[in-house]
Amino acid sequence: MTVYVDSSGRRITVPGLSGGADQAHAVGKSGRDPTLIRLSTEGGAAATIYPALGFNCIDLRLRIGERIVPVIHSEPDVLAGGSPTHNGIPILFPWPNRIAESRYEWDGTDYQLTANDPDGRHCLHGFACDTPWTRFQPGDADEGSCVTGVFRISEDAPAHLGQWPGDLVLTVTFALTDQALKITSTVSNPDDHPVPFGLGFHPYFSPPGAGSIEECGVWVDAHGYWRLEGCIPTREVLPVDRLRDFRSSPELGDRQLDDVLTDLSRFYPGDDGLMDRARLVGGDFAMVMRCDSNWRDIVVFTPANRASFAIEPYTCPTDAIHMTVDDGRDVGWRVLDSGESWTGVVEFRVDEVAANG
Repeated sequence: MTVYVDSSGRRITVPGLSGGADQAHAVGKSGRDPTLIRLSTEGGAAATIYPALGFNCIDLRLRIGERIVPVIHSEPDVLAGGSPTHNGIPILFPWPNRIAESRYEWDGTDYQLTANDPDGRHCLHGFACDTPWTRFQPGDADEGSCVTGVFRISEDAPAHLGQWPGDLVLTVTFALTDQALKITSTVSNPDDHPVPFGLGFHPYFSPPGAGSIEECGVWVDAHGYWRLEGCIPTREVLPVDRLRDFRSSPELGDRQLDDVLTDLSRFYPGDDGLMDRARLVGGDFAMVMRCDSNWRDIVVFTPANRASFAIEPYTCPTDAIHMTVDDGRDVGWRVLDSGESWTGVVEFRVDEVAANG
């Protein structure tokens, strides 16, 4: 079981776009530090983390039976200037998805963000996903291999510090075993006053087996969804309809989705403190997303190229800061007092599927 840091920028192999084939990706002149971190296990599982791309896990391969299967999809340009939010497992912090109109009020102060969504109106996905993480080291794990990275707003994204109500530190540990990648996130407040945050992950999952994304079965433990207008919640939660109901593992088919699902079932954790919240099934195995109780919303998203499917665990919905401030609603938006910390856990695991489905 190893943790290997490669600063050479050499070519690596990541999952291809179709048919389960692999494709070599070369580092281009993106200006990013080419350092890669590779985790591996004795059973052949492997993960590649790209610190300069927001500590993004751009490649994940897990063991199912005698096979090593790709779980995470990255685009061909991931090492050559590709978008931080179109590859791997982007980390969305200190908020996931959009803040409406790129501005908000907190504790009597107005804050202005830089619009960066496709419409040029809203601010999308926080500061951590497109910022190089420069502090990382091998971590301690009971089994497998792991690495821990640290992002601090004031040190890693100082230009954004005035856009947020205070400083925060996010510590993320990727722990790899043969069948799973566990992500443990801790947010702490080093500032002298309360500071808010939300957190999300945006994994792009490869289709399990040799089939296409359209042929995959999808199960998501959500009974409702936030009604959106222009990608922003109207503050209304509706029961899942035919398009968004994934409680019985239907095939994805030709659905086009970019929705925030909510109203998850009551939390009943397993022995590890986690509960199955979503599943992507293809062939004879499934990718299972397991979470602790902190993750209240799940975004489902079909990229335009349909080479992958995103199932995104969030601690709060899109535009949660406005719903909290304007409406006084408890939607999972969190506030840490000075010196306080919070920890949440998400795991991506592969499991065999019975022959009868």
